[in-house]
Amino acid sequence: MSSSLPLRAFMALTRPERGRQAEIGPGRKGSGPLVWIHVAGEDQVRAATALSRRLLQEVEGVQFLFTIDAPDRQLWRLIAGDPAISLAAAPPEDRAAVAGFLEEWRPDLLIWAAGLMRPLLIGGVDSLEIPRLLVDAREAEIMSSRGTWVPGLTRSLLRRFDRALAVDAEAAGRLVRYGLERERVEVAGTFLEDTLPLPCDEEERGYMAERLATRPVWLAAEAREDEIAQVFDAHRKASRRTHRLLLIVTLDAPAQGPAIRDRLAGHGAEVALRSADEDPVESTEIYIADMPGEMGLWYRLAPVTLMGGTLIGGQERDPFEAAALGSAVLHGPETAPHGSRYLRLTREGGSRIVHDAAELGQAVETLIAPDRAAALAHAGWEVVSAGAEVTNRIIELIFEMLDTRRA
Repeated sequence: MSSSLPLRAFMALTRPERGRQAEIGPGRKGSGPLVWIHVAGEDQVRAATALSRRLLQEVEGVQFLFTIDAPDRQLWRLIAGDPAISLAAAPPEDRAAVAGFLEEWRPDLLIWAAGLMRPLLIGGVDSLEIPRLLVDAREAEIMSSRGTWVPGLTRSLLRRFDRALAVDAEAAGRLVRYGLERERVEVAGTFLEDTLPLPCDEEERGYMAERLATRPVWLAAEAREDEIAQVFDAHRKASRRTHRLLLIVTLDAPAQGPAIRDRLAGHGAEVALRSADEDPVESTEIYIADMPGEMGLWYRLAPVTLMGGTLIGGQERDPFEAAALGSAVLHGPETAPHGSRYLRLTREGGSRIVHDAAELGQAVETLIAPDRAAALAHAGWEVVSAGAEVTNRIIELIFEMLDTRRA
């Protein structure tokens, strides 16, 4: 390759990485195509996992290798146990380590989903003569890639990619200025997980919709026991100006339903309990939906959702679940383990943060107006649906590249 001179200069002037070894692992498991995806963080791991599951439904025998520069147990837990996905640390920037890694795995396609370049690893793929796809390309990461002090190295590495998907026009322009032909570059958006809507029983949905009729409704999704007092206080505040307001509460520990019902009733609230086969009636203030596996139902019925656990910590539900079903997302300051998703929703106007019962009550009172809830919910839905569009485009390119390789 005529653009290899900067790479040779980088090799000559850079000391090999020491202190860790490549995790080569078991190598290929079968004769099907092996798609290698190099990822950087939580969002990309989730997106790559969703992508792999989609491809498994369409390509017989396909396998996947995920690599990451700095292995993280929490990230690995997101995909551990999937027999079609192998996990490995990327080899260090050492020619022998890279060569051994590539010989062991022999991938058929590389998807580089981490913006920072690894010169020896990307350059080493030349020996395999496989197609390469750059996704989630960002201007800042392109500019700060390793080895940019070597003149022409970034240009040399980028030109090795057959196609590139940029997150925005600025990143696309930077790729073109660095030498990628304009026809190889397109603006696709951010590589996010394609979130599938949670299912629900449509017959039960129709039944509950009749019970709720025209009442304004909001949901506290898997609230923790220590949050209930704040949620109840916020509901009482919002109810002063919102006539007939109903709060639906699902619990992170459904077995606590009867005890929480008794506690709230002791504070003068009219409470109905789903596990006792009770329906919300006109006088019901709080409906405790303490039956497991029904989140898809309640997200569909509630135009506003507080993600439980975010007021005090320990939350588990993914906010994209609510956004995918058109419910406006409210959350507290404790957003782990889905911090990057809350941040993305907040940046795009798809969620609102509250810090205590007073702010929560005010937010519910404001968002219970259909037009305001709809605006927040639509922004959240656009964040979630953007992942599907990028995933669809990557899958199209994978088919195209694998067909070209087989030809």
